Amino acid sequence: MPAISGPKRLVLGREHDEALRARVLAALRRLKAQTRASSWDIGLSQEIGTLRFLVEGHEITLTSETNAGLALEGPPALVDSIRSEVEALLWSDKTPGS
Repeated sequence: MPAISGPKRLVLGREHDEALRARVLAALRRLKAQTRASSWDIGLSQEIGTLRFLVEGHEITLTSETNAGLALEGPPALVDSIRSEVEALLWSDKTPGS
């Protein structure tokens, strides 16, 4: 029986890294993501912000959680595609004259 793969969760970096968050949102815009929902919760010392998007017919979740980081979750191939877009944006930011 073939293995069934579920959603992939990928921690991209620190939860308060605004430059990283901006790159992730830019990558999602490039992929024509549609915002589905957003929420923000706090409990004790824990903050959790969640954004849900629809990309290519699939749901992607971007979560910012205290001490857990900024994470993407969704279909593995789509998570990897978004990560590649974020990395491309990072390299273009570091390219002189860009």
